[in-house]
Amino acid sequence: RICAALELSFPGTRDDGVSRRGGERGDAPAESADEIGGNGAEAEEQFRVPAQAAHRRRILVTPRICLRRKRNWEPPPPPPPPPLRGNPELPPLASTSSRLNAVLIGEAELCDYVRDVVPELRTTRFFYLALSLGKLLDMPAGAVTVEALWQLIQEYEYHFANSAMQMVRYTTARNSECVYPQLNPREEGEDEAAKANLYRFGNEVVYLHLQTPHVAFELDYREVLFSLCDVLSLLYNKFVDEEIWQNSAVFDMLVKADSRIKHHVINLLAKELTDLSTQILRNEFSALRAAN
Repeated sequence: RICAALELSFPGTRDDGVSRRGGERGDAPAESADEIGGNGAEAEEQFRVPAQAAHRRRILVTPRICLRRKRNWEPPPPPPPPPLRGNPELPPLASTSSRLNAVLIGEAELCDYVRDVVPELRTTRFFYLALSLGKLLDMPAGAVTVEALWQLIQEYEYHFANSAMQMVRYTTARNSECVYPQLNPREEGEDEAAKANLYRFGNEVVYLHLQTPHVAFELDYREVLFSLCDVLSLLYNKFVDEEIWQNSAVFDMLVKADSRIKHHVINLLAKELTDLSTQILRNEFSALRAAN
């Protein structure tokens, strides 16, 4: 509904991403003002059209990203009330969480999936990520939170990368004057969007937002995953802010951060649950063939 309202606010933009007054959104003009000729005001107006179209695109895409991710993280709606006792046409529903609209994954299947499929390191990875993302909830909404999220993702990927990739990232890290990068003095004229990078102090990479505490007990994967989804749902509420779609660099940073979260969390879980649902269906069909 938000996207539809924003679309009505800008009738000069079609759904195909092409402005009715110009070319593709965000495309730079192919001709200069001298080559266009004519009135200077008309030439300036033609150059202003791509920038306006890109701004409209950022206004439309930002809430779509947040709404789509909130549907990924938030729990499903509660099941409907049981049907009337005298109506045999409406059988009671045991659950509303159906994978592939065909498979109801129960408690036993989930326990087997966690025991047999989920590696032990993933629980620690998701715990570190959820704990670090929780620290970002205290930041104000807008560009500051997006920059901190992108910085955190870079540190997260470095921490769990192999030694060869860590060496490559280490060579491009910035020098820190102390073990806590947040205490470094800021240089005059430094762009906030350009600050998202790894820091090294001495011969070791130090983290600005990633939290890696020692855990002296075994973590429950399901509880960690539920907490991670809750934190991400709260975090994406901070991204529907005017400052994000007004700044093209911050908007691009949000899109990149969202793609990395999708890669590390959503795609991973979706693939495994799809494989689990396919295996359950295969077993059920095999049982039907054996019974016949």
